[in-house]
Amino acid sequence: MTPTISIVVPVYNVENYINKCVDSLLKQTYSNIEVVLVDDGSTDNSSIICDRLSVENECVITYHKKNEGLGYARNYGVNKAKGVTGEYIMFVDSDDYVREDYILYMWNLSYNGTVDLVSCGITLEAENGTELSISTCRECFVNSSKDAFFNIYIKGIERYTAYSKLIRKEIALNNQFPKGYFEDFATTYRYLSQCTKVSFGDGGENYRYIQRQGSILNRRLEKKHLHCFEICEDIASYIQESYPDYRKYIVLLYETQLIQILNKQSMEKREYSNLFFKYRPIFRAKIPCLLFDKKISKSQKIIGLLLCTTPKLYKISRRTKKLMRNMR
Repeated sequence: MTPTISIVVPVYNVENYINKCVDSLLKQTYSNIEVVLVDDGSTDNSSIICDRLSVENECVITYHKKNEGLGYARNYGVNKAKGVTGEYIMFVDSDDYVREDYILYMWNLSYNGTVDLVSCGITLEAENGTELSISTCRECFVNSSKDAFFNIYIKGIERYTAYSKLIRKEIALNNQFPKGYFEDFATTYRYLSQCTKVSFGDGGENYRYIQRQGSILNRRLEKKHLHCFEICEDIASYIQESYPDYRKYIVLLYETQLIQILNKQSMEKREYSNLFFKYRPIFRAKIPCLLFDKKISKSQKIIGLLLCTTPKLYKISRRTKKLMRNMR
């Protein structure tokens, strides 16, 4: 007997995407699933579509709630999932879709339910279906939550996102998402703290992440977008308490979040410079200590050094990198 895997799908104003998402889940080769649709106060036809999908498919259950954001919608779905202790939760975003072997692939990586958390790569896809990039994970089995934390939060070779994960249900129940942006960045390390075994897999072609216009990292810079740095402070405190030998790597938390905003967020020249200069002292103080650390990648070191310079030089380096990539 395979366990029930509950797939929690938070839904908000995705009338043009939700049918494709759910259809991909219903075609899975792993059959023992339930699809938990959480309508987070949609104002378009999403709620109607969800109700219809529930009527037409026995394994699809729809819940409606007031709008409170992605994290709270996921929490609601986890709390409503029927899977018992020892079974698993999975999150799929309602504008994404998955290949038919996705769940079976993830289950196989759990080694028949002996692993607490499974993570895999994704394919980034444009709304018109164009494949933009494939983000893969290095397939490995980890017997230590500390090693898993290092791979995800320090080296960045695995993803901290809530999607592309298979999580033991009791761990998801014990570590609910906070309200606000970057909720998965703030939660995955708490998942890991309760894991004994973690498995990483490649499988990047199986989860299709749709890059929509208007996503959080394609909007004008706002105060809420800087919440990621407050989360960095929380994770830094966790490192100080749980993994003190990782203290020197705390600067890499800020590096990951800063380059994500600098590279993708829309902002004026003054905003860009102010943000760059605000965090430059951190890199100037901490990056030199990591230059000869063999555990850190060359790209992390180069980016860290560039963040010690000027906004203009950082922008030039980005343009050069893009040009070289396009010439290949």
